[in-house]
Amino acid sequence: MAFRHLTAGADIPTLDNRRKMETYCNKIISVLNNQQGYLQVFTKACEIIEQQLKEQGTSIDNRDTMTTVSFVDNFKKRLAQEFKR
Repeated sequence: MAFRHLTAGADIPTLDNRRKMETYCNKIISVLNNQQGYLQVFTKACEIIEQQLKEQGTSIDNRDTMTTVSFVDNFKKRLAQEFKR
């Protein structure tokens, strides 16, 4: 989810709109085909997760926290902010 949000945004085109879906997927594919590019995106995603866990006073070992609605909603907001940059 994080990789997709950071590379192509949160809004996934509908499957019946082939042109928009192809454009969306090509954004992701172009980053995955670039070793430096995908490493940067994965690193950024990890940093965001770690920062959010730290803000909530928990660690990566507590996976139950990462599946709560509030964590996921806040995570999506952070990803949207990063995508706009």
